[in-house]
Amino acid sequence: MRYKLLALDIDGTLVEKHTNAVSRRVAEAIKKAKQKHEMKAVDGVSTISLISSSRNRAQKIPKIIAELPQEYYVSVGAHWTNPAWAVTLISHRDASKGAGLRYVQHALHITPEETIAIGDGASDVSMMQHASVRVAMGNAEPELKRVATHTAPSVTQDGVAEIINRFILPMI
Repeated sequence: MRYKLLALDIDGTLVEKHTNAVSRRVAEAIKKAKQKHEMKAVDGVSTISLISSSRNRAQKIPKIIAELPQEYYVSVGAHWTNPAWAVTLISHRDASKGAGLRYVQHALHITPEETIAIGDGASDVSMMQHASVRVAMGNAEPELKRVATHTAPSVTQDGVAEIINRFILPMI
């Protein structure tokens, strides 16, 4: 299969938390893939983030949001800088990572079978539903690992580079 779309989460997947920097190995893998493929950028969508020091309290938020008159996409997971905390992400139902990925696939005429999704958090689960190769980073939350078809090494071990080298570069 020749993959045409690589959907990446940022914190904890592409860059290490707190560094905002891509490792040299990952940057080189992306550069090689860019040289062989035409790559396009797409603007992102904002989401509300609620941070809690208690996962139990954070788990109550989706039930409260469900009572509102408009449907929202809600995910609860570990906070990206302090795993002991919880973060609840609330966005319009059409603004989830999955909806964003579907939009890009439609705009570029790319099928889920031609898509690889890589993530590390609960908010990445919706993105995985639209990719045939669903990759959880080694440092991913259990919710994401349950829906993944593959597990990559952690972000500190350049897992994204491993996936690019395994699935994309051999097909070029």
